[in-house]
Amino acid sequence: MAKKTPPQLRGKLDPKNDSANKTDAAKTSPRDSLREMIESVVIAFVLAFLFRTFEAEAFVIPTGSMAPTLMGRHKDLICPNCEFPYRVSASDEEPRNGEAWQNSAEEEANKVVASICPVCRYQMNFGPSGADSDERHASFKGDRILVAKFPYEFADPKRWDVAVFKNPSKAKENYIKRVVGLPNETVVICHGDVHTTQEDIDGPLSAAAVLELQQEGTLHIERKPPAKVEAMLQVVHDNDYLSANMPLRWEPQTPGWQTLEEGGQFAYDGKAGGDALIVYNHLIPTPGNWRRVRGEPKPQLSDRKVPAQLITDFYAYNTNMARERLKMGLEDDVLGNHWVGDLAIDCRIEIEGSQGEAILQLVEGGVVLECRIDVATGLAKFQIPGDKKAQREVATSVRGPGSYRLRFANVDDQLLLWVDGKIVPLDGAYGPLGNIVPNEDDLAPARLGTNGLAARFSELRVLRDVYYISMGGGYGDVRRSPEFFADPSRWKELGDEPGDVFFLAADRFMVCGDNSPRSYDSRMWRARDDEGGVEYYVKRELLVGKAVYIYWPHALDHLPYFDVWFPFFPNFARMGFVR
Repeated sequence: MAKKTPPQLRGKLDPKNDSANKTDAAKTSPRDSLREMIESVVIAFVLAFLFRTFEAEAFVIPTGSMAPTLMGRHKDLICPNCEFPYRVSASDEEPRNGEAWQNSAEEEANKVVASICPVCRYQMNFGPSGADSDERHASFKGDRILVAKFPYEFADPKRWDVAVFKNPSKAKENYIKRVVGLPNETVVICHGDVHTTQEDIDGPLSAAAVLELQQEGTLHIERKPPAKVEAMLQVVHDNDYLSANMPLRWEPQTPGWQTLEEGGQFAYDGKAGGDALIVYNHLIPTPGNWRRVRGEPKPQLSDRKVPAQLITDFYAYNTNMARERLKMGLEDDVLGNHWVGDLAIDCRIEIEGSQGEAILQLVEGGVVLECRIDVATGLAKFQIPGDKKAQREVATSVRGPGSYRLRFANVDDQLLLWVDGKIVPLDGAYGPLGNIVPNEDDLAPARLGTNGLAARFSELRVLRDVYYISMGGGYGDVRRSPEFFADPSRWKELGDEPGDVFFLAADRFMVCGDNSPRSYDSRMWRARDDEGGVEYYVKRELLVGKAVYIYWPHALDHLPYFDVWFPFFPNFARMGFVR
């Protein structure tokens, strides 16, 4: 099926573009110098204009602690196996503390030369002698952002704001994180979620104790607003990027489905009664799977056993490998150490009939959460097992034949629905269901289908929420192999994750990075405060301002939609407000 390589990356990154592969390396340095000069001029102009209008300051993101929301130094890549575009950290290519490399050999040894695709998990080796090498894999500086100072001069930060502040242990350094805890509350991080209470709690807590406090109403989960959920969702699988050597992850569960576009689309005639479903199986090739087929003329994984696994907190951004790390291979912890149950499903549905139901389902801890849309009336019905209100109903614009973009999410104990990019007003919050341990149903956690409806599904994606790792009792250092997440007999221990407890006094805030495995934040700070305790918070006087806009991500060097070299073309696709 046709791949969807983004137009803004064509030429620069397209692995099929042989002409781009033959770039004269001798011309790279002048181009880079000219790029820096033009970018500096543009930045100066933008800042001069903005400083006249409101109090703001520009910052460059150096590291990937907030990825994928904000990018530090990184590489833009396209997987040569499935052609999925993604980014990988290159922060390690810059010396620590602003110092220079001792010599060229040290600098060369720290260059990123390999990474792993988030969709097909193919290990891409793009160093000078790698299987996927060429001269296009440049490293780009981090996003340049504007930070407004005045919002925090008149009011406190809101939860989920992206804030800039002074490092509590080194005031000359600026940090950027997301605010997760507010003054005068106790924050508990457990199973990837943020919970709060106004009561004092001794920690760390067991997962069972956290659940008990939730059920009695002492502890409350903090739910992200829909706009924040959308901004923080990360791709687990994109069915538009399929390759012939990979097993298909979506499959029909009932007769009557047609598989089209080599597995990229599914159609149902709606003639049979009852629910007709297609199911997503999380079939993830491991590094071992790829090693076993390495060297074959056309490596095939589709006819080999690729295990279904639980969805984990895997970040392709963190799979950056320099030469020495490439020799040793990635440790299992980089492939994800924690089961993520907060998921979303995204698809396009082309409805051919005027009667019947469209069905969207997500599974968390063996519990099926469901949305059914009656296309005759546009009424969406939500089933929430264990909730006192057994059913919620809300009107939508999905009515009659037509093409609709649907997104259904189960995040932070709330159900959310978007139709054609617009959130459907819905009180989808529900109470604790006790589903803190997965079962075999979580190996197929996303499902789509119809009941008596002729329809076609395409552009299928599965996404996950950010997972905040709790560090209590050293739990953040746990190491789990891919085999663990494929073996249901071992999953009981996933319910034993302890919850970290943090008390915030007046004018103190808790902050965490979106890239939780690679973020040095409130969960692990160990500076000492005036009282001799552990300072895991940001004092109000250390706040600099609110991150509001990405005004200059790295520039492009080709015109979008054209394979024409055009240096420093603005990267409009990544410009926008910080959410």
